[in-house]
Amino acid sequence: MQSLSKRIPLFLAGVFCVGLGVSLVTTSGLGTTAVTSLSFVLSKILPLSMGSFVFLVNCGLFLSEVFILGKRFEKRMLWQLPAAMLFSSSIDLFMWMLTWLVPTAYWHRLAILAVGCIVFGAGVAMEVQADVVVLPAEAFCAVVHRVYQKDFGMVKTSLDICTVIIAALLSLCFLGNIQGVREGTLITAATIGLISRTFLKLFGYQPKQAQKS
Repeated sequence: MQSLSKRIPLFLAGVFCVGLGVSLVTTSGLGTTAVTSLSFVLSKILPLSMGSFVFLVNCGLFLSEVFILGKRFEKRMLWQLPAAMLFSSSIDLFMWMLTWLVPTAYWHRLAILAVGCIVFGAGVAMEVQADVVVLPAEAFCAVVHRVYQKDFGMVKTSLDICTVIIAALLSLCFLGNIQGVREGTLITAATIGLISRTFLKLFGYQPKQAQKS
């Protein structure tokens, strides 16, 4: 295991890559990622940025962790909040930097979406490899998995599906059509896990239980 001084820069790079990946996927105009779909729709309804709502949604998930864990809550989990702030800020930063990118042709949109998925997957792999802190969305799923003995993958999928459904309903009610949820949302959900696992293999990552003592 690398020292913390080496793992923190890798984690920060991973967070920024995920933020860039989300921004590229959103800029493609083919929808946004499942986990940010609600934040995207809320940013269209209310006068706050997408990144601001990403942070607020993450805070909601963090408070849910606190409620579920009760006295079992550990102070080190508070590091999720600055990590979420960094993540949400990176989304706003890259969304601003990409304002010049306005794809029109469908193949152009697909190309941007593909690059976004790859960058996103690489960022997730960096975060896993760094093993510094987990963002609230994944941490919430891990807490539900641990406390209620539910399969982590099922919890994560359920959270993503619920987020997308709520985003679509709010979009229909307040915007008159569905925004932020399109084929790109399904593509990211289907590919990012595979992409991140591919990068982890390239990084030579080994789960803790597989590492030699």
